[in-house]
Amino acid sequence: MDEFTKSVLGDVTQDNNNNDNNEIQINDHELLSMISRHAKHTRMVPYGREPPASQVNVDFDQLSRVKKLIESSFILINEDSGHDYDGLFIAMGYDGISSFSLETLEWTPIVDTVEKLPYNTYQSSVVVRGTDIYSFGGLDDPNVYTRYSLAEKKVYQSDIVGANGGVFISVCHDGDSYIYLTGGVDIPKGEDVTPKIYFVCVDRFNIDTAQFEHVDQFFTGMYSYTFFHKDLLYIVNGSEISTYNVETGEVLKVSPDEDPNQAICCFDGIDSVYIKTSLLLTLNSISTNRRIPLKVCPIHEALGAFVSDDTGGLIHFGGKGKNYRYSIQDDTWTLLNDNDNSETRLMYV
Repeated sequence: MDEFTKSVLGDVTQDNNNNDNNEIQINDHELLSMISRHAKHTRMVPYGREPPASQVNVDFDQLSRVKKLIESSFILINEDSGHDYDGLFIAMGYDGISSFSLETLEWTPIVDTVEKLPYNTYQSSVVVRGTDIYSFGGLDDPNVYTRYSLAEKKVYQSDIVGANGGVFISVCHDGDSYIYLTGGVDIPKGEDVTPKIYFVCVDRFNIDTAQFEHVDQFFTGMYSYTFFHKDLLYIVNGSEISTYNVETGEVLKVSPDEDPNQAICCFDGIDSVYIKTSLLLTLNSISTNRRIPLKVCPIHEALGAFVSDDTGGLIHFGGKGKNYRYSIQDDTWTLLNDNDNSETRLMYV
């Protein structure tokens, strides 16, 4: 402390203020200067005592749900959207395209789409990008892809060239310029639905150039679902989840297949994959690989459309009298009191 005092006051100050008892007399200004400089010194030169080691346990599933709830509290307003379907669910089925509002529980046929719509046989073969709905393959036209323009109210069709067509193709949008196509089977038209050839491939479609290209060989199974997240292609086959890195080609298994029954699934866009079979409903975290059982849906068939509603819930669209909403917070299913007159809802976009 003596050395510190000397460095602050200097020899001249000390000499001028020595008394008979060799005490240093300082005024208020000098005292404040000492305190200020000492405080600065302690910040610049830590005293070396480290705090005790601590451990923090984080519930990533709960944290993801909180993040999702916060995100759902904000509405992104896009003045240039150019269509009236923002915030609505778009469903496709035997009777064409309809929109559904979770706020009003009203189904509205998109009656302006007057052209006959080619029907795809598999929900996961359809994906939306902006105001365009893309459908790839199907029993009727396995080597054709279709673009439904909601803005123009028109249907466009072209051949699939440079990639495999087929039935039960699983597709997903990467959020940019590509739609990835995985798997699929060959079922000759007019025959039974027994697959003749299983396609072991990953292809992609460039939305800007309308060109297909082959990416890699990868077996996904017949009824798979895919989604794209953080540069990884996730493949859900039954209750098994795998990833495919589109840059390196690396394949990793995230979680094993614990339920052999056919499944439908949805992704919340953050961390949780919800898988529904006839017997189970599970939350699967892609960051922790944890699998949490949830309350089973009243509709036991693994059919229909299964989606995240972005407000802390899931919806199973099964058709008239079979549309249910699941509350993640309450772990309860509620029958929607809607005006759905369609007997089945096979596809959602």
